[in-house]
Amino acid sequence: MNATTYENYINPMEGKRFTLPDDVVFADLKCKIDDANHLAVDWKALDAACRFNSIDPDLVRTGGQRSLSTVVMTWYLTHLARGGCPDPVADDFSRLYYRQYRDSHAHVLFQRAQA
Repeated sequence: MNATTYENYINPMEGKRFTLPDDVVFADLKCKIDDANHLAVDWKALDAACRFNSIDPDLVRTGGQRSLSTVVMTWYLTHLARGGCPDPVADDFSRLYYRQYRDSHAHVLFQRAQA
């Protein structure tokens, strides 16, 4: 897998373009933010989206919050760009994510979406 490591962070989206899956929608993730500002999702939906996009779901699972956030925020921005409905939890998390992970692939997409 073509991935870039930054201090134990492996970007599962490195060199990939996210395509919306046929069998799951962003709302299927059932995003939640816990008390530590960590993202929680329905892993069954995320696994399906990862497989659809040739992303190793185990890499996302074991990569911690940063890997999970990169994939989820990339999915969310793609979802919005294709006319999907805003998700209040994802919007809140994107603000947290933007501040925490400025050097990630999803940040680049976030900047382009805001332009």
